Amino acid sequence: MQTVLSGEDHGRMTEKSKSFPKNLNVSHMFPLSSSESLASEAFLDYAGVLSPSRAASLEKDLTDLEKETGWKIRVVTKSGRAASVSGKDLKELWKPDEKTVVIIEDISSPNILNFNAGKDVLAKLPRQFFLELQSRYGNKFFVEQEGEGEALVSTVGAIRECLHRPEGCKNVPGLTSDLYFLTLATSIAGGCVFGFAARLPPQGRVEASWQWVLYLSPLWLLLFGAFGILPVVGRTGELEPLIKNVVGFAGAAFALYLTPIFGPSPISRR
Repeated sequence: MQTVLSGEDHGRMTEKSKSFPKNLNVSHMFPLSSSESLASEAFLDYAGVLSPSRAASLEKDLTDLEKETGWKIRVVTKSGRAASVSGKDLKELWKPDEKTVVIIEDISSPNILNFNAGKDVLAKLPRQFFLELQSRYGNKFFVEQEGEGEALVSTVGAIRECLHRPEGCKNVPGLTSDLYFLTLATSIAGGCVFGFAARLPPQGRVEASWQWVLYLSPLWLLLFGAFGILPVVGRTGELEPLIKNVVGFAGAAFALYLTPIFGPSPISRR
């Protein structure tokens, strides 16, 4: 097992082989001998972030995933150094292997999500996937808006979905509204660069206006392709956001190409 991400080191990926994070070594709620009855439980909610019904539903989802695919997700919630089970007892309880991912939600941390993952898990879900999970669902803004419970359920849902996929995931599925508007803005910016380049008059070695488009292609392709299209394609199969970004790019390019702000348009000069 490897420590993929720690909430205290948000934005920095660290690796600790064969061990749970040190911040899990807190006081025992019960000795291991009396916790053997919990060995079948995949979810230990010491912080009480879920209602009993939602906790039971989550437990069933994790059990079904293990039966159907062999992948294991184990979840424990805690609040600082409040009474909980120790990391040593968790290792004895769950016996995590290379097909196991452990989610530790510490609601007292600035970023509440921590992850431990086996090598087989990391082969399907790389570290950037867990970094994005932590950034999307573990940040203070999301927790304040949606709550610790929703952050946990969304995190587990994303991991379950990607473990079901034969190819795994490089990015977290789903396109948030904030991320979509960012991709739309960069698509429009790319269109502006394209339109501005297309209206530049020939000069020097540039014999035609379309050559300016080629010269500036690294910039508008970066804005439109890398920042406007790839984040959408990598996170959702829906066509609507993709079409909107293409329309935004084309509309901005056409508008800037025809705008009189920078002088007569190429069409009016003909």
